[in-house]
Amino acid sequence: MDVVAFTDIGTTRKENQDSYWCALLEVEGVPTVVAAVADGMGGLDDGAYASRYLLQTIEKVAYENPKIEAFKTAVLKANHELYNSSETRRGTTLTLALLAGGSVSILHIGDSRAYHYADNHPDGLVLTEDHTVLTKWRTNGVQITEDMAKSVAGQLYRCIGVREDIEVDVIYRSYQPGDKFLLCTDGFWHHLKENPTVQTIPSMIEQMKTNGETDNITAVLIEV
Repeated sequence: MDVVAFTDIGTTRKENQDSYWCALLEVEGVPTVVAAVADGMGGLDDGAYASRYLLQTIEKVAYENPKIEAFKTAVLKANHELYNSSETRRGTTLTLALLAGGSVSILHIGDSRAYHYADNHPDGLVLTEDHTVLTKWRTNGVQITEDMAKSVAGQLYRCIGVREDIEVDVIYRSYQPGDKFLLCTDGFWHHLKENPTVQTIPSMIEQMKTNGETDNITAVLIEV
């Protein structure tokens, strides 16, 4: 398995609040990949700190006990620490993938995404749900006007660091040789229109900025 990662500050932000971390490991003789992206919430006080702190926690677990249950426990603990360690509000998303032996486990909260590319879905299958107010309205059948959509643009109802108790999605899936997994922040998927490759992602990011994306942009590609 191969893993590559790209991040870009974008065109207008003063700081890149996105973070990523990935590693190729061997766990009990099995090649294993751990990869994660986190999008610090720019509307809060220190999204960059939140995303980096979270992924430092992920990195520690990856080298001590790389099991999905251990990662989930660590995420809940990081949420508790972020929520209680400061009077300011610091939040972040998380999308994490653990691949080994033909199975992938994904932890997810927020509006970063995980995609699966395979022969039966070459255009990419979105594995995660966006925990945004807009997505929740649509799921509940709310008739959304343009003004309503603008009023809640980018607002999350689930993330890490803002509430004392959180719910983290856990997704399980199998894969075959030749499959790909993409983890990315919303700055990348807002304009995602093609099957990404190691060679094309840098030019895709530049085109996204040309097309008007102003947010930080981060993508991690895992090739099986």
